[in-house]
Amino acid sequence: MIFTHHRSLDSGSVGRRVLGDMGAPRVIRLCADLLAVLTAFTIGLWLYQAMGPAGPGRAPVPMDRLQAFALVYAMSVVGTFAVLGLYRPKASVLNLWEVATTLRGLFISAAVVGFAAYGFGFGGLPRSVVATGVAGSAVLILLERRIVAAVLRTRQLRGVLGRRVLIIGAGPTGRLVMKRLIDAPHESRTVVGFLDDSAPIGSTVTCTTDQTTNAVIRRSVLGRLQDLEEVGRRFEVDEVLVDAASVEEDIVPKLVEEVAGAGLHFGLIPYLGEVRADRLGLEAIGGIPVLYPRETHTGPLYRVMNRVADLTLALAILAMTAPIWILVSLLIKVDSPGPVLFAQDRVGKGGRTFRMYKFRSMRQDTEAYANSPRGDGDPRITRVGKALRRTGLDELPQLINVLRGDMSVVGPRPEMEFIVAGYTAYERRRLQAKPGITGIWQISPDRHGEIHHNVEYDLYYIDHQSLLLDGLILFETALRTAEMVVKGLLGAPRTSEKQDDLYAMPRDFEIRVSHEDETPAVSDGTMVLEPGEAWRRDYLLVALEQRTAERGRPSSWDPVSRAAFAISCRWPVKMIAAEANRASINRILEKARSRMGSGQARIAFIAPENEWAIRAQIASAALVVTDVPEFVDWAMEVGVSSYSYPSGQRRVVGGTVAPRAVEELDQWLRLPGRTPTAAHLALVSWEVEDD
Repeated sequence: MIFTHHRSLDSGSVGRRVLGDMGAPRVIRLCADLLAVLTAFTIGLWLYQAMGPAGPGRAPVPMDRLQAFALVYAMSVVGTFAVLGLYRPKASVLNLWEVATTLRGLFISAAVVGFAAYGFGFGGLPRSVVATGVAGSAVLILLERRIVAAVLRTRQLRGVLGRRVLIIGAGPTGRLVMKRLIDAPHESRTVVGFLDDSAPIGSTVTCTTDQTTNAVIRRSVLGRLQDLEEVGRRFEVDEVLVDAASVEEDIVPKLVEEVAGAGLHFGLIPYLGEVRADRLGLEAIGGIPVLYPRETHTGPLYRVMNRVADLTLALAILAMTAPIWILVSLLIKVDSPGPVLFAQDRVGKGGRTFRMYKFRSMRQDTEAYANSPRGDGDPRITRVGKALRRTGLDELPQLINVLRGDMSVVGPRPEMEFIVAGYTAYERRRLQAKPGITGIWQISPDRHGEIHHNVEYDLYYIDHQSLLLDGLILFETALRTAEMVVKGLLGAPRTSEKQDDLYAMPRDFEIRVSHEDETPAVSDGTMVLEPGEAWRRDYLLVALEQRTAERGRPSSWDPVSRAAFAISCRWPVKMIAAEANRASINRILEKARSRMGSGQARIAFIAPENEWAIRAQIASAALVVTDVPEFVDWAMEVGVSSYSYPSGQRRVVGGTVAPRAVEELDQWLRLPGRTPTAAHLALVSWEVEDD
């Protein structure tokens, strides 16, 4: 929830405000809805006439009555939509509220107009034409709204349509606000970046926008709170949203005054601890806003009907897929030794543990409770397993769990016990619903991330459970599955340079690297990164194991640090280095500099304070070089290329820097199958003294 304050606007943003605030998206959506209804009736008439000439059993269509009926129905649809709030800016998780409300509006309009039609003299119309028009209207409106949303989103992300929003606070709440605005382009807002007094300047907040392409939107931390005026002017900001958790309480009044004085919109996102503001309702008592928690519960009727639907769907799918079960079982047995089914303890509703089943997609010797694979390149996955995971057929045995009552067809995904053991009170709310085979998280763009890092999807489902929502999730699951299969058959790339350009910051944007945030490596001046030097998304991140107390210096430090120095002569390099380890790593870099005699290297130490800060650095890099498997997983989640040492495994997702950097890393690190040049051998041939 956001409380807003607004003052007059500056002239530089008048044109954009006319397009955004004055309702261009609303007008576009209304006109598109009208056109969809009229098109549906036109198609119905064409089909009726194409079936054959009029005869004794086929009376001619009274065109005046058909046109009047179509127009009345179209006006009824947009009128109902307006009453239900479909033309007001409102964001929800994956816009499921909009789809559900659209279906309700279409049902109401069809019932009201259909009942009143004959009473107002619209009788005599062919039933097939009317039925096709009404049913076709539903299909075309749902399709048209997706297309309009895609067009508006493209214009939104390019800053052409709507208010340009600056978010103060780059933490989880700021990221969530960014996701919500991107999910609802009809809100006429686009995020230009963040201000934050603790996050590294230039680090990025990412948001995945598409499950099948894994396209990622990146917005950078543009400065500190004191830079508000400069950043606002440079990026033509129209609105400032403040995460109350990211600023001191006594700063808020000053922010309100400063933002309002600049003629900008101001919004405050309240901080209520683990109570999420989007789960609260607002009421006014004598003009005083009061927040109330929304009551959420499912009645006995829903639970009974949901169980009946689960049993019906499970039995029907089992009957239809029986031949697939037999075929898959044979393929698994032929492909690799081991059982056909994979069983694992998971946590269900109320914290009760149950045994969940899947078709086995990994080797028999794989640890049952190891981290799940992040992609098909995982060596633990069998050949048949890759096909099963791509198509989702490995989940079919969970229908057994549905019949036993452990799971539902739709619901939150069940987690493993060791993950649930670390849940906060907020995250444990996921256990209020029976786990499902599919759910909102599965159809979201964050499908490739960790479940417990995207808990808002499951909580939205718990707060809005209904048979209609279950049906929408099943429908969206079918659409996304079909889309992934088609793209897989066509060989469509996961990302593209065009998408990357669309989601990147403006080309003239320079990330300021201050010495307070990032300490340059080597102190003699040859590699000092001066403030103001451009750090775009072509830098490499070297993230090596930093824990040295028990095992001494990791073996990866020497070769990877030397290779990082060599590559930094071509591309900027950031190295994660704990304060206690900087001297050791710096000595390796100094020796590399003395061997190469180069003063052009661009390399800087950084020390992220927490997991979020590390993820931010990974998300904004062109390539992550690491010996930490978890960092490879994080890079995969946000679509960033990675290079693992010492295995040499790489995952290149595109761009111009990563492929070339990977080739050079192979040379500098002398990995198997690569022939190093004489210059490369000169760098890696010396022995480094122990510290």
